[in-house]
Amino acid sequence: MAEKSVAVYMRVSTKEQELTTQDSVLTDYCKKREWNIYKKYTDRGISGAKDSRPELNKLKKDAKRKKFDIVLVYRYDRFARSTQHLINSLADFESLNIDLDKNLYKGWDLKIGWLAIAIGFLAGPSSATIIF
Repeated sequence: MAEKSVAVYMRVSTKEQELTTQDSVLTDYCKKREWNIYKKYTDRGISGAKDSRPELNKLKKDAKRKKFDIVLVYRYDRFARSTQHLINSLADFESLNIDLDKNLYKGWDLKIGWLAIAIGFLAGPSSATIIF
């Protein structure tokens, strides 16, 4: 089996917050699976409600260039707070044959086919925010 190349995405909402826990957990996760970390993308002091973030935008550009096979996040809310943003991003990654992996605590295999229904159910009828 070919070695997997991983883009690690981390985000904290304030500049005072640390990325230490996210970084160590995600790095260990990759080591245990013998995955190569292509790059770590970190956004500090930026809300997850914003679809456009400097490092997230770089990650998406690199995804289009097929620089990695997997995007790994600590929790989905570190990647996106908006249900629509998560669904759109997953569709984009799926079209590029890239997985979004967050199997650290809740091992869900997110495939866009059933994703909108599942996230809509989890988010609630009037919610635009994902809480995991």
